[in-house]
Amino acid sequence: EPGTEPRAPVRVVACPTRGEGDTAALAMLRDLLEPRHVALKLVSPDLLVAEAVGLVEREGGEVAVVGALPPGGVAQARYLVKRLRAGVPGLRIVVGRWCATEDEEPARAALRAAGAEEVADSLVAASEHIGRLARLTAEPARPPAAPAARQV
Repeated sequence: EPGTEPRAPVRVVACPTRGEGDTAALAMLRDLLEPRHVALKLVSPDLLVAEAVGLVEREGGEVAVVGALPPGGVAQARYLVKRLRAGVPGLRIVVGRWCATEDEEPARAALRAAGAEEVADSLVAASEHIGRLARLTAEPARPPAAPAARQV
């Protein structure tokens, strides 16, 4: 808006779980997020989970996206989500299960139970989820509403 200071881009750290396919999908997601004022940093798939969690802690991202192309990859993604949730309190987590089939509901449920806010089945859906979470992180925290006065 005219007359307002430009806001800093929302920082997102992207962690592939298994290699080149996940990395390529996350790179495409980065391109989708760029116009939304979201800066996505792609983590190397060669990092150990503890190293990836440490990098997310150091980078201070507001949102993490975990890439896990099917088939497989659920156990690795679930473990990474659990470690991110434990290591970076308040971090918002999206898991990308791109190209997932309809029989993926148990995987989605397991990833949500591990701590993911959203599990996206397409790059567009992941972009929308991250954009929504990014807006939530950009809003200042509101003080709790005062309790309503009770009539006696």
